[in-house]
Amino acid sequence: MNAKQIDRLARIMIYVIVTGICLVLALIIGYVLVEGLPVLSVHFLTAEAEDFLPGGGIGPELFNSFYLLVLTLIISWPVAWGAAIYLSEYAEDNWFKKALLTSIELRHAPFITYLPGTDLIWLADLSSKDPYYITPIIMGITMFLQQKMSPPATDPTQQKIMMFLPIVFTALFLSFPSGLVVYWLVNNILSIAQQWRMGRRSKLLAQ
Repeated sequence: MNAKQIDRLARIMIYVIVTGICLVLALIIGYVLVEGLPVLSVHFLTAEAEDFLPGGGIGPELFNSFYLLVLTLIISWPVAWGAAIYLSEYAEDNWFKKALLTSIELRHAPFITYLPGTDLIWLADLSSKDPYYITPIIMGITMFLQQKMSPPATDPTQQKIMMFLPIVFTALFLSFPSGLVVYWLVNNILSIAQQWRMGRRSKLLAQ
């Protein structure tokens, strides 16, 4: 086989793998939609949780999450803008300023420039999104596996709603920088390995 045939075969294999991953994600999305949509209601999104009883909601949790997000943005944006102006206009040339300026050069750092076995440019710039959406899809699958391995919530309704999180995060991470997606993906894989080891150890101790 010559180089062109090998490259064509590698492309076909990659497309098959990506298609398989997309089918798995589609099955997960379908399962979540079928199980979660019937129990999703305004009452669930606005009501308070019931201790050890079904029928509660996640209203306070949603409000607190939104409140913390807005509060974080209000505090962090002025600090970030002020730090940028100070470093560019008023800061003295010292080791700290040089370290910050040097770290900016890592913005266009490559990771895996080409898809393995092909000449397709993949993660050549960690500050740009994954052009083939491979890492966000795998990240969503790992989140789904994490939820399956974690102890379930006491309320069946909350269990079904929590299944939406992998879909939401996957949709958000499709346009995020690939470096952030790779970081989150590696963290999920390590968390899965840790949960599996802890579960195995618990079973051995129970015997």
